[in-house]
Amino acid sequence: MPSEPSWRRIAVERYGLDRATLIEERTHHSRHYFISVNNVRYVLSQVRRSPGRPPFPLQFRIIDLLIAAGVESVRHPVLTLNRDKYTQDQNCYWFLRAYRHTDTVFWSASPGLVTQAAHALADVHRAGHVRNPGVPGLHHPRRDGMAPYYRTVDAFLDTVDTIYRGFDASALTGDDCDLLDRTLERLRHDSRDVLDTAREHGLCGITHHDYRPDNLLVRHGRIAEIIDWDCAFVDHQLYDVGFAALQFGQRQRLRDNSLGHAELFIEEYLRGRRIRNLPEAVTWWFLRFVVVKRLLINGSNAERIRLLHAIEEHRPLARAPQPAH
Repeated sequence: MPSEPSWRRIAVERYGLDRATLIEERTHHSRHYFISVNNVRYVLSQVRRSPGRPPFPLQFRIIDLLIAAGVESVRHPVLTLNRDKYTQDQNCYWFLRAYRHTDTVFWSASPGLVTQAAHALADVHRAGHVRNPGVPGLHHPRRDGMAPYYRTVDAFLDTVDTIYRGFDASALTGDDCDLLDRTLERLRHDSRDVLDTAREHGLCGITHHDYRPDNLLVRHGRIAEIIDWDCAFVDHQLYDVGFAALQFGQRQRLRDNSLGHAELFIEEYLRGRRIRNLPEAVTWWFLRFVVVKRLLINGSNAERIRLLHAIEEHRPLARAPQPAH
């Protein structure tokens, strides 16, 4: 990240925080400056413009929609002096949010918090349900303009053969490659039935697309806020469920083959959405889809292949029933 524009200049010129002091700096995909002004703390985030990602302003339209719908775990950013939700400088975006103290949480030992996380996602999805994915203001960019990781489920499936041809499978064994081939074929084979069934159950709409422990703020044992909406767009909402179930069930390490927390997350999410008759094969299709997608794009081959083996051993692949018309 460039040294200029500096966090201090942005804080002063765009937000009027001329007495800010830096407490801490963290870097993930973005750079986050934890600052204090007269004993009031903020987080000033610097995001480099990246091609192939959802449009940066989209997250704020989504946040506005969710807050208007009554979702209490979502917060507006602090407005600039010009009353904007974010600001730009050179090749970076900046936005400011109020700092909120968070608890240290060991998710693997907290089934109660996993349940809370599932219900919080259910609240977001219920508020963000849309019948038409092309609803004005929430449309997703053209497929050919998006990096593979940020494509919708349908768009990723349309391009998965090309992605697979560029995949480096040198670290996989013959059995691993056979499993990956079989899973890809079954994902393709079952996709129409699964995705149609998901739509029949109203499971399309706003998705966070990075719903994991690091993006939930917990305070006094309760989930207080969901952050990092920069990957959000309209898609199949069960993608969020599959991704999150593995994140909360695997502690983000993909090393523990136990799927107990993943099953708990899925069960509580469906309870939160009041969905009682969704075929189990549908949710497990999304678990497999998430693992295969991240394997083909992000690597960590050995860990994700182990997880794929665990999923296959835990629950046999079964074709989803054809939805009634």
